[in-house]
Parts: sequence; structure tokens; C-alpha cells
Amino acid sequence: MFNLNRRIDGIFVIACWTSLILLVGANIEPTNSLVNVSVETSPSGSICGYAADGTHLELKCPDGKVFSRVEFASYGNPQGKCGSFQRGKWHARFSLYETQHRCIGKQTCFFDVSDAEFDVRLDGSGRLAVQLPCDLYDPKISPEERMEKLNDDEMEDPTGPAEW
Repeated sequence: MFNLNRRIDGIFVIACWTSLILLVGANIEPTNSLVNVSVETSPSGSICGYAADGTHLELKCPDGKVFSRVEFASYGNPQGKCGSFQRGKWHARFSLYETQHRCIGKQTCFFDVSDAEFDVRLDGSGRLAVQLPCDLYDPKISPEERMEKLNDDEMEDPTGPAEW
């Protein structure tokens, strides 16, 4: 298991992946197919997280900022990369709700990524992809008020209709 904790452009990045080395002395670099958890910044400045089933994902905005809305959220088999995620063939209908509930109005949000957390049965093959912008914190607006405003503004899931 390899862990990476770094601050890049004011954003704390946590990445974790595993690799199997079968030959003594062989230098095998992890590939994208082996990445279990990754966090990065999109070209627009939003924070993206990608995590496989059975992992823990933590996203954090820079000091003085909080997550303001969800640009993308899908647990299932999302495709693409940070800034251009797309839903795959399978998508948990509670992906957007869970992401809003855990992140909106907060500087840090956590996910224990699993089928049970998203109320689906993928036999451990599910993946979570999320993309959220960070905006300046307004202490006069509670996380609950932010959620109410989002619910009024976004009556539909911006990532499309639910599959489950």
C-alpha cells in the first residue's frame, strides 16, 4: 500500500493505491487500473474524488472555503476524468443526495465507499466519482440552509435520471 499526502495549490490531496510486486527487485509502477482512491483539482478549480468500493475518501476545501454545490456525483461505474466525468451504465440513485448531505456547506467531507452506503448491490465492484467546487464560507448561511436552497434550485439530479 502506498499513501500520498500532499498540499497542491492550497488543496490537501490524499491518494492511496496498492500494487503487487511478484519479482524481487522488480520495479512496478502503479497504473490507473490499480488506483483505489484519488483526489485532484479540475481545470475549473473544482475538487474531484474517485474511490473504489471498500475505501475511504476524504475531500477538503482550502481554508476559508466550503463545498457549495455538486457538479457531478455517481456511485456505480462512472467514466471519464476530473472535469469531464460521465455516468456509466450503472448509477446509484442516491449518489447526488449522499454527496450533498455529506459535503454541502462543509470544508471537509468523508465517504466510506461501499455498496451498502449507496443502497445498491454491485458485489464490491462499485466506484464513486464526485466533483465539487469550493466557494468562500459565509458564516450566516448554515449547511441546512445551503441544502434547502439547493433543493429549491436543483429539482432534478444534474447527473441525469437514476438507474436504480
